[in-house]
Amino acid sequence: MRIEQVTAYISAGSNKGDRERILSSAVKNLMMIDEVEVIEVSSLYETEPWGRKDRPYFLNCVIEIRTKLEPVNLFDTLRKMEYEFGRRLNTEKWSARELDLDILIYGETIIDSPDLIIPHKHLVERRFVLVPLVELGPDLVLSGDGITVTQALHACPDNGSVRLFQADWL
Repeated sequence: MRIEQVTAYISAGSNKGDRERILSSAVKNLMMIDEVEVIEVSSLYETEPWGRKDRPYFLNCVIEIRTKLEPVNLFDTLRKMEYEFGRRLNTEKWSARELDLDILIYGETIIDSPDLIIPHKHLVERRFVLVPLVELGPDLVLSGDGITVTQALHACPDNGSVRLFQADWL
């Protein structure tokens, strides 16, 4: 079955190693995948760690892509990239990581399986994702919720620090 191109949004973060270089390399690696076209990348934000405040601060961005990869294949591609950058599955929740990539939105697709949840299950709870996502698509409507990402940001219960680190960084 041939899939049409779908617009998807990926969250990228790093709080271990040379964070900016790692994120820049990850975006460039995405650009090299035949089935992925990088459309736009948000500014880079320095963000307070979510879940455990005793971890190093993250650099985060959101990447808008068009892809012909099925959601599970995109997920597998992102997991492989994380591994190539040094991330290993860790039993410690919210541990420091070289690279963290999450599918936030995949077109209008809704998936709720043990391995993959789209839209991302914590999307509306995390300022570090919503702030850069609003930059790329303020009027983007979240599937299932029917609200825009701007509305989600205004209603977000997270009060963690999210500050602009660098606007034109690639």
